[in-house]
Amino acid sequence: MNVVLSALATANPKRYATQEETYAFMAAHFALQPQEKELYRQLLMEGPIRGRYFAVDVDEEICSQDPDRLIRRFETHGRRLGAEAARTALARAGLKPADIEGLIVNTCTGYLCPGLSSYRVEDLGLPAFTSVLDLMGMGCGGALPNLEAACRMIQSGARRTVLCLSVEVCSATFFLGPDPDLIVSNSIFADGAAAAVLTADRDADDPAGPSRCPACRVPMGAYSPRGEIGTARDQGQRGLGIPPMAPGLEADPGNAALLSGSFPEANREIGGPGGLQVPATTPPLRLPSQGALRFLDFESVTLPRYRDQLRYVTRQGRLRNVLTRNVPVIGARAVAQAVHRLLDRRRLAPGAIDWWVVHPGGTQILNAVQRQLGLTPERLRFSYEVFRNYGNMSSPSVLFVLDRILREARPRLHQTGLLLSFGAGFTAFAALVEFR
Repeated sequence: MNVVLSALATANPKRYATQEETYAFMAAHFALQPQEKELYRQLLMEGPIRGRYFAVDVDEEICSQDPDRLIRRFETHGRRLGAEAARTALARAGLKPADIEGLIVNTCTGYLCPGLSSYRVEDLGLPAFTSVLDLMGMGCGGALPNLEAACRMIQSGARRTVLCLSVEVCSATFFLGPDPDLIVSNSIFADGAAAAVLTADRDADDPAGPSRCPACRVPMGAYSPRGEIGTARDQGQRGLGIPPMAPGLEADPGNAALLSGSFPEANREIGGPGGLQVPATTPPLRLPSQGALRFLDFESVTLPRYRDQLRYVTRQGRLRNVLTRNVPVIGARAVAQAVHRLLDRRRLAPGAIDWWVVHPGGTQILNAVQRQLGLTPERLRFSYEVFRNYGNMSSPSVLFVLDRILREARPRLHQTGLLLSFGAGFTAFAALVEFR
């Protein structure tokens, strides 16, 4: 069963602040040491980002370091952003909330139990029997495993329409301190959400014949054994060739270069000896026509030995971001592993990829990915643009890039695209798609 992206939508909070505004606010509201203030000035006034969106009702909320207030802000604005993106995506797909059969939500910037999926069912009025899944702790890479889980859910035949949501309130993890990685984090991360509607491809058995896309020769899911990541082809027998982190490296000022650059009535009844009384036949569903793209394959890489290079740790009841100067190198090489493994399986060369949809984690990271994959800056133009205008919104960011490509570049029929993201773990993800 083929799976298509029927609609995509993004959302941001109302408050947009230029980097100059942010610097003035920081200088006025926080007692910064001279070195801290100078580093903020360099990153905010001279860096590549123009401005960022913040999920606050008043600017002074950003000053709160109280864990209870931070998680309440995450819950309040996470619900708002996710609902806005989801409603727009459903409208674009021509679907109603009652048409959604699966819901997957990923986030890493706040912990709730139950997760955001429970609030999303309530806010959108989704059926009580919607299959729900919350993905937590996957960092900036979380949108692609979200999409893969949705594809597998649809491929299983259990569900035909799945709503995927990536929601991050990075400003709820704002953590003050003199360490350069904290200053970098506070200078580049922002808030946003993205929603994607995935559906079974009603044209999959089109009598016109199979797709002419050269990447479609191997069915999705026809995986070769995964084996051990870290082949001689990519980096020899020593992983990525990056030494362990030296003590105190997190405090190295050189890290500044890291990244600059109402609940509805149930539509089925519960009761009887067996518990659930489900209709014997599945109700008819009008699926959207064609869709924007078709998912062909996925790949992932997990490298626990680099876990401490990029992660959240808990300090004083709050999430504290950890970034090291090695992140651009590790991220680029991990992404390259995922790319080579996926393309080898599909018997494709990198030159066969028409569109590169790369997580805009920062200019240093994008530059490293560009070099590692032998790409020109133009191939990553949309990633650079998203970072420049939004900053790093964590997991939704890669879908912001895809949205911009779909709206502005308008890929041609049967062109191929490769979505790439990476994050805590250390993890990297790839998704091969065919545009329609």
